[in-house]
Amino acid sequence: KRSFVRFNTMPGMSDIAGWQRQYLGDVTQGYRYRTLFLAIEAKMPGKMPTLEQASFLRLVRDAGGIAVLAYDVADVMKAIPR
Repeated sequence: KRSFVRFNTMPGMSDIAGWQRQYLGDVTQGYRYRTLFLAIEAKMPGKMPTLEQASFLRLVRDAGGIAVLAYDVADVMKAIPR
């Protein structure tokens, strides 16, 4: 028997969530890294995000995180700073 398991209660939360650590260089107060929240909404070509999914991606961007609407791996690679 199969069943659907939800791992979050926030409507529209992205399919993949994580973080991106960015090196900032030598900073006088000793902080050399910052961590950004990363949200990836994976879609099949031709499909659009729901209103809730688009709102979640906008929330992540507005908070300074990285939000990606990805139709393939290239979309993710373009969006993540190196």
